[in-house]
Amino acid sequence: LTSLLAPSPSSAASSALALDAGRSVCLQCAHPAERPYALMRLDSVRAEAKYTDSCYLARLTRRLQIAAVHVRVSESRRALGARTLKVHAVNAAGADLGALKADEQAWVLVHTAHITGGQSEVRLELPTPLVATALKIEYAPPEAVGPGGASVARGGAASAAPSDRLQCPRCSRAVTDRHGICKHCGDNAYQCRQCRNINYDKLDAFLCNECGYCKHARFDFSLKARTSVEAEAIDRKST
Repeated sequence: LTSLLAPSPSSAASSALALDAGRSVCLQCAHPAERPYALMRLDSVRAEAKYTDSCYLARLTRRLQIAAVHVRVSESRRALGARTLKVHAVNAAGADLGALKADEQAWVLVHTAHITGGQSEVRLELPTPLVATALKIEYAPPEAVGPGGASVARGGAASAAPSDRLQCPRCSRAVTDRHGICKHCGDNAYQCRQCRNINYDKLDAFLCNECGYCKHARFDFSLKARTSVEAEAIDRKST
């Protein structure tokens, strides 16, 4: 977690001055506290994206100091239900998003928020600004308190309402076939409505693991952030 914390203004300024001793110093970089935060769409500062059945992973175009994450929810359906939104971060230059996708231990959980089908916007104000090169947004089922106070995840991928029927993406008719085949047009109701991918490992996935489409709602992410001037620590073991 220490590697994610943004340096204090005084330490960042002294580091910048020390690195450039005897030369002209960029005052904008030397005093990061004077650089205001700006609201940036995550799509505009994303170099690469990958998805799982419940996570959206984004590698950033540059190292950012992030103070908050804003989530706008639109086109919400009743089946969205309640979700727990978890934000994870990594601060490592040149991180391979494909490797990070499979490495749960590399991520640090930095914030958790709850969202319901009736909300149109969620703001995750971080208690301390963090520095990151990659983010992971996890859509987790809400947690219930089990015996002994332990947290237990509820329900399926979307905690969907029982009344939410499987619907054919082509003809919009209800599909009752357990394999998802529409008896009217023959299309598969389990396919992604955007890219037609079918996740056979998790047919009731919250997200399409190929393109990230969510049939329950549309999520747009923005970051209250600024470019970080922090230099990555040198790993002596690799030198």
